[in-house]
Amino acid sequence: MGLSETLSTIEKKYPWGQISAVIAIIALVSTVYVAFLYDPGPDLKFEILANTNVYDVRVDIGNLDILFDGVNIKEKNQILSVITLKVVNDGQRDILKNSYDENSPLGFSLGNGEIVWVSDSVIASNTYLNDNVQIKQNSTKKVTFSNVILEKGEFFTLAILVLHHKDDTLNISPTGKVAGVKEIKVVETYKTLNEKPVLSEVFGGSILVQIVRFFAYSFVFLVCLIGISYLIIRITEFRDKRKRRKLVEIFKETTTTDINQKANLLLNLYIENDKHYNWNIDYLISRKYPLLLEDDYKEFKNKGE
Repeated sequence: MGLSETLSTIEKKYPWGQISAVIAIIALVSTVYVAFLYDPGPDLKFEILANTNVYDVRVDIGNLDILFDGVNIKEKNQILSVITLKVVNDGQRDILKNSYDENSPLGFSLGNGEIVWVSDSVIASNTYLNDNVQIKQNSTKKVTFSNVILEKGEFFTLAILVLHHKDDTLNISPTGKVAGVKEIKVVETYKTLNEKPVLSEVFGGSILVQIVRFFAYSFVFLVCLIGISYLIIRITEFRDKRKRRKLVEIFKETTTTDINQKANLLLNLYIENDKHYNWNIDYLISRKYPLLLEDDYKEFKNKGE
């Protein structure tokens, strides 16, 4: 069976018109949702790019003292760590100055340890942020930022020096309120730099990426469905043809009637033509059995029934 015949067979067996209609409706609903209902909004994130110890003494040296601000921190089992923090708008909408709450400025607090130093300048994605981001250390536990325009995809980074017990885990918690941002996420990028979750690979991306991915997956699904259907049809045809061939062999062994050329051609035609697909008769007669007429086969089939 050729490809065109196979596709015609699949079309007869499966309601492709209904499937196409469902896909079209889904596509229409997705388009309306994106155009009129979907509001991406800003997505503010705090990414911890690095969390590094200032010193790392792996061997206990008795006469070694490590002083900070006149205090032997080694004796107190304390260490100094430098945190590199990135503040980024990873959403689809800009954060404007009027998006901030003056009574609850954007910043962060430290769960364990003490903030002993914060960089007074930032490394940013544009000149505006480099010139306008101001960092204020309110206490040894809290830092706030000035209200700046943070456009989508833009960011600034800063360094924080923290004094803490060597067994403490440092926790940074965002503070402040930004309109349109339900939650400010903290991502410890330095821990997941070389690993990406499977679900993030499959479902990550913007709404546009998701729509493109949906149609791509739908196309792959349809191709796989056609391929599986084609395989099932071929297996079924092979099984039925083998059954018909066995019947013909039994008939030839048991019949006492002489089988002439025309009868033999009719039996071969019976073996090759699936009784469920009469549209294939014309093809077989015209291409493989030109000595037969369609009426001959119909007469033969009616007698068999």
